[in-house]
Amino acid sequence: MSVESLGEHQARATWTIIAEPLEPGDKEGFEQFIQDFADRALGNVRRLLG
Repeated sequence: MSVESLGEHQARATWTIIAEPLEPGDKEGFEQFIQDFADRALGNVRRLLG
């Protein structure tokens, strides 16, 4: 994770997720899992700052 200041009371947080599916043939399920994970993480940040 990195955080970049964008001025007073503003910042940009960037997550780098490095992962691969346990089962090589489950790319679609894996991509959905990663998207859901990222959506929940962003929702947590919004609740903390909101």
